[in-house]
Parts: sequence; C-alpha cells; structure tokens
Amino acid sequence: MKWHRHLLDLGISGVAARRCQNVSVSLDLSFRNAVFDLDPPASTVEMTNFFLNLARQGHNYSSEVLTGYATISGTSQIAATFCTPGQGPGKTLQLLTHGLTLDKSYWDIPFHSPNYSYVAAAVDQYGYSTFAWDLLGAGGSQRGDPVDELQYNLQSAALAKLTAQLRAGAVRGVPRFARVAHVGHSYGAIQTYTLGVRRPAASDALVLTGFSHSPVGFAPFLLGGNFGAADALPQLADYRAGYFANSGEAGVQTGFFAPGNFDTAMLRYIFETMSAAAVGEMLTLGPDLAVISPFDGPVLVITGQRDVGFCGGDCSITGDPSLSSLLDITKSMIPNANPFQSFVVPNAGHLLTAEFTHPLAFKAILDFLVPERRRSE
Repeated sequence: MKWHRHLLDLGISGVAARRCQNVSVSLDLSFRNAVFDLDPPASTVEMTNFFLNLARQGHNYSSEVLTGYATISGTSQIAATFCTPGQGPGKTLQLLTHGLTLDKSYWDIPFHSPNYSYVAAAVDQYGYSTFAWDLLGAGGSQRGDPVDELQYNLQSAALAKLTAQLRAGAVRGVPRFARVAHVGHSYGAIQTYTLGVRRPAASDALVLTGFSHSPVGFAPFLLGGNFGAADALPQLADYRAGYFANSGEAGVQTGFFAPGNFDTAMLRYIFETMSAAAVGEMLTLGPDLAVISPFDGPVLVITGQRDVGFCGGDCSITGDPSLSSLLDITKSMIPNANPFQSFVVPNAGHLLTAEFTHPLAFKAILDFLVPERRRSE
C-alpha cells in the first residue's frame, strides 16, 4: 500500500522531551487576487454590516463587489515554531496550519500546559517533528492590505511555497524531511484541501480537522460569531481597519465550543489571546472546495459532533442515508484517497484542541498517521 511506502516508520515509546525553536521564513510569492470595490470596514458596525451582507441568502456578496483581478508578487515573512523530539527528528514532518482568528499557538495552547498541546502529543508521545506557522496577517507573520492583498490565494501560495522550502531543506534551522504530512484546522483545513487539489504531490498525507464539505453551517457561523472590528479590542488595537475578530466571549463560544465540553477559563483565554483575520479572506473563501481532488494518499477528516460552522451543530444529520456523517461528503471529493477515514468527535465543537475531548481528537489523528496501527486493516 502507498501508506506503508510513504508514511512514518517509528514506534511510540521511549520518546524524549521535545525541543522547539521559533523561526522566520521569507517566501517569494506570486498570486492572482481579486480586486474589490470595498472600503475596509472601519468599525464594529461596519464589520457587522459586512457579515450581514456576506451571509445574505440568495446573494453572492463577493461577486457583487468584485471589479476584476490582479497578479501580485512580493516577499512575505512568516513566523513559525519548529519542534522535534529530544533525540532528534524522525523521517516525517507535520506541517500545521491554523484557522481564522487564531494563530500557531492553537496547536500548542499554553493553558494548563501541556494538557491542551497537540504538539506535545505529536512530538513527545509519537516522535513526530512539527512545524506550526502563523498565516499571513495573524500572530507574528507579516500583515498586509486586508481587502486587496490578504486573500485566499495569498495564503494558498504561502502554504505551497513553505511546503516546497521545507521539502528541499531550505528553511534555516529545519532539516530536510523525507515526508511531509499536512494537518489543517478549519480555514487551515480548507487551505490543506486546496494544496491537495493544486499540488497533490506536495503532501504525503492530509488531515482535515474542524472541516467538512457541507455548507449547512456557513451562515450560522458568520452571524453567530459576533465578529467586529479587530482594533476595537484592546489586545488587537494595533490592527488596521479591515481585520476582524470575535467581539466577545459569546461569539467565541458559539463558533468554537460545544455545550458542557469546555473550561470557562479556557473560553476566556481563547478570547483574550485570539488573533485577527482579514475581510479579503472571507470574500475569497475556499474556491477549490467544489473541485475534485486528485490526491491519492491518506486522508483523515475529523470534526466535532456539535461543530457549528461545518456541520450546522450536528454532523450526523446528513439528509442522505448512505452517509454516516457530513464528513463523508469529502470522500466523494477525494475519490482516490488511500485510505480515507472520517471521525466525528463525540460531543465536541469546533476548537478540537481546546475542549475536554482533546485527548480523543489527538489520539485519532496521531494513530491515523502511524502505519503500524493500520497494518491489520
């Protein structure tokens, strides 16, 4: 099987504590962006109007404000954290991509550290190396114009170029790995899916977390998140107009957490440490989700049962008796995946690393990526 030829060969015992270092990577990018007739929303009222327009049924707001396209080229700086087992890197690197209004700390949440750390589980328990990066505009990565520059194709180009540089051993301080597995969350999962569509040879495995191909939760997510101007929040005051974030804890809870499955102190922590995202990203969201992917490696889709944005609050209601969950729609979109698995995390919401059920999610992802656990299947 391709799985056994291309993924990690390692045991999961006797792994020493991880070593981590922060790195900065320059990416020379060229991408085709949309040009919109839209002034950056400069207040929470204007940002709310933006999301009301975006969620309006029967309308395509992106098309309504689109005026053309332009090719943009330049160099962008991203911030990242590379972690490896104490005894040295293995053969496979996990490239971790976070979702909107988050940053790379999503994968290594310091709240009650290391209890909520996916990186700690992957590196210390399973012996993987990890490379978590901040999307452009988020965390410590370079920011840009939130309408005309920070769009989906920019982030897609960045992920593709970053992958190529990691595969070539061209990122300072990071050795060359034989294999790269991509793990994305939410918007990061959409970007990971796009990588499989546009550059299927770039990855040895795709793990799509907090994700589905169903549009049922899009409008509830847009409106329930209570998004406002990022610079209206003290912790994000240095962002310019056109960047958004959840205006309060209620919006974070609605979009990220399932009832009864989170620590209220964690909810406050996520709200107080969130990053921001750009309206241009929302206007250009997921153009490749309707494209059949040629990717033929291992694919796992894992999402919380109560995920609002990707399942409308219940992944089990499919309207199709042939589907065990909404996650299985992705199987028809990646027909050559070998193998394909989907897993619904019981009672979980969208933020899989920050809820009480995080150990179950971590185990499902990491067991999937270890071939020894699959040889009897």
